[in-house]
Amino acid sequence: MEWKIMRKGNSQTEVLIKIEKQQASDMETVEFYAQLDWVDDCSYIVTYDSSRHALTEEQKQVNDSGGMLVVMQGKEGDCIEYVSYMELNGEEISSDGILCKDK
Repeated sequence: MEWKIMRKGNSQTEVLIKIEKQQASDMETVEFYAQLDWVDDCSYIVTYDSSRHALTEEQKQVNDSGGMLVVMQGKEGDCIEYVSYMELNGEEISSDGILCKDK
């Protein structure tokens, strides 16, 4: 998946711009709203705003488990590598990715 992420203060909007067909099964919208709670300068917890859109099953589970922890790992140019941690179905999973500043 490829997302465009926009932040203002402690709010984040995620807009889906590219998706593989098999990943689209439970997505009713391509724009999601999240709240960021900063832990420190390099990590924050994401929870999804159910008042602004229908949550996917994964987003409901993320919220029910207290949110998704995102830890920034390193910076190269206008990009930051990160690892996110969340609990799904009682199991902790992690996912890594890259956030790049829009030019």
